[in-house]
Amino acid sequence: MKRPSFWLSICFYRALLLLYPREMCRTWSAEIIRELRDSLRDARLERGIRSVVRVWIHTIRDLLQTAPRERLDGIAASGMAQTAEGTQTDSQRGRFTSTALEALVKDLRFAARTLWARPGFAAIAHGVFVP
Repeated sequence: MKRPSFWLSICFYRALLLLYPREMCRTWSAEIIRELRDSLRDARLERGIRSVVRVWIHTIRDLLQTAPRERLDGIAASGMAQTAEGTQTDSQRGRFTSTALEALVKDLRFAARTLWARPGFAAIAHGVFVP
């Protein structure tokens, strides 16, 4: 019998995979989901719910570390591809870079304000995501 919570967690992770660039999702999502499914099943059968929680903590920590990096690499790669094709001038390249950096700075400021406003949440997030 299939556990609804197990399949809901897989659906939740599929939604989280949208944080990665589209091309990476198309290429790797089936394999990544299969690996998570196997890890969750093994953890549940062999070591219990605590092990399942550890798998999720590790998975979300990895996602939060790698997804932004992959997004930025994708942005840089698309900027380089446009430059290689000769469709982007120096002024356009500067505007693209400054827009991406401005968005990143805005996001970091928002995150800092949110964590500052909720110190309890910040402490728990720090305890979960920082080894």
